[in-house]
Amino acid sequence: MTRSASVPTPAAAPYPAFVTALRTFKRHGLPAVVDASALRKRFAGGVATQLISSFSALNLVDDQNAPSDLLQRLVRAVDEDDWPAAVAEMISGAYPESLLSSLSAATPAKLNQGLSEAFETVGVSDRRQIVGFLLGAARDAGLEISAYLTPPAGSRGKLYLGPSEAGVSSQQDSDQQTQLTAKLIAKFPEFDASWPDELKEDWFAQFKELVALVKSEDASK
Repeated sequence: MTRSASVPTPAAAPYPAFVTALRTFKRHGLPAVVDASALRKRFAGGVATQLISSFSALNLVDDQNAPSDLLQRLVRAVDEDDWPAAVAEMISGAYPESLLSSLSAATPAKLNQGLSEAFETVGVSDRRQIVGFLLGAARDAGLEISAYLTPPAGSRGKLYLGPSEAGVSSQQDSDQQTQLTAKLIAKFPEFDASWPDELKEDWFAQFKELVALVKSEDASK
């Protein structure tokens, strides 16, 4: 059955790492539980965490992280002729049909809007990873992908995803930026009116640079 908005965040692991994990399971056998200890010998800690979360989002493990029948099928199918069909079954159960069918003509902004409508939270920080996984899996499943979703030459494989709003405002992104600003300012020394004028001028200059840096980071998103 196709899932609509039943998970807070869709799969966000690097798609090549996901396929590598399946190949590892095929070579060594599926573990009884897909946890950090089963992955961190072959993947960095951050990637292992992303993989575990993605397995859950894709219905490949149960509530105790035990492999599902679908994960077993994917492991058997990787690098085999029935791989596209297995991946198609995986994504059809993890993404709304309307989102998958729109990939053939979607623009980056339209894709962002579709993801925001389909899932509870898709923030700027993980948006690129989410899109990368979805497009990688969709291609392997044999779905048609819009030319507008293909990274242009010279982009190093990075797809421009538009401004942070992408047609839909994100309160989560605003909160994250506010938290970042607060952390940076908290590390800045407090102003002391008893300082010499030269030290005061230097403090104001550095504080101005800090504010400019935060604004620059916000604009880049």
